[in-house]
Amino acid sequence: MVSQKAWAVDTCSSSDLQACVDFYDKKVSETKGQSDTLSGEISKLDNQISLTQSRINLTENKLSRIGDEMASISSKISLINGSLNHTSEILLNRIKSNYKINLDDRMLYLMTAKNFNAFVSRATYLQIVQRHDQELLEQMSLTKKNYSDQKDLLIDVKKKQEDLKKQLNAYKVQMNEQKKEKNRLLEITQNNEVKYRQLLSQAQAQLAAFKGFVTNLGGASLLSNQTSCDDWGCYYNQRDSQWGTWGIGRSRDSMAEYGCLVTSSAMILSHYGHRVTPGQVARTNDAFFANTAYMLLSPWSIDGVTFSRTNYGRNLSKLDEELAAGRPAIVGIGAGPDHFVVIRSKDGSDYKMYDPFVAGAKDISFKSKYAISSISVVNVVRVN
Repeated sequence: MVSQKAWAVDTCSSSDLQACVDFYDKKVSETKGQSDTLSGEISKLDNQISLTQSRINLTENKLSRIGDEMASISSKISLINGSLNHTSEILLNRIKSNYKINLDDRMLYLMTAKNFNAFVSRATYLQIVQRHDQELLEQMSLTKKNYSDQKDLLIDVKKKQEDLKKQLNAYKVQMNEQKKEKNRLLEITQNNEVKYRQLLSQAQAQLAAFKGFVTNLGGASLLSNQTSCDDWGCYYNQRDSQWGTWGIGRSRDSMAEYGCLVTSSAMILSHYGHRVTPGQVARTNDAFFANTAYMLLSPWSIDGVTFSRTNYGRNLSKLDEELAAGRPAIVGIGAGPDHFVVIRSKDGSDYKMYDPFVAGAKDISFKSKYAISSISVVNVVRVN
């Protein structure tokens, strides 16, 4: 049974390492899901970091013990090899001796005995020599088997060592990501409980609006063969089967239902020469608030560039200004906003858009799907 004491991960003794892992694994399981408070979310992240550090400590301990085991096996192989060489040398000498004394010579050796007792003694001697040779052969056979077994064991242990090294590297990467997530959360909330709750409330409202939009259109069934690229960039659809079932950020909210802004961002990035997919954007954890699918306005990076959005509210003049400068923008539709699309260009009193939800909606009329009055926010995008 795991002790419920508060382990100090960095001071766990070798005998406590597995207990540390079990303890923090239980703590993480108990605190799954989104916390309503910043302190609760930070506590959850601290438990995750402690769990990963415990796993690192345990894995490093296993590697140390495997290193000792490999040294022991290598030493045994060296000793067995020495014994094998010694036995081989003795057998080689015996073979040379037996080669020089053929069967006729042995019979003559027996028959020239001076008396019966001498004959028996010589016969007994030859039997002892033969039995000794047989024992040497059996010993050599066993030594060879032992040598082969130890070599196989060494191969198995080396494989375990390589697997543990890979696992250790994976844990270290995970640790860096977890620390990065914690620092990111403190940065965007300014370590302020009120700010955290505001962002959480915004996230819940935004995702509810996305859900309502999708429900009103009959659900987010998956589509195929939606991607289309040209000189402008790529059209992507959030419901594409390539990524439609993927979760966004660290959440379980699917791209098909909640990925309109994610997909719109990927389309803008493609316009500026960065052919990242919506799936890749969805897995850029820094882009989203905590464990939600809510994309932050604050800058985030992907493919070596920084992506930032500035919300200008319902400022259609700013939208037209961006389009006139050859810069596409992202607009929100409905009060939520309920949905986001990419506006590519101005077309008289209309706009040309890339709609990430409607099947094959590449460079289509905005008015064919939505009223201009439905635009609730204009997001100016910069890719640096």
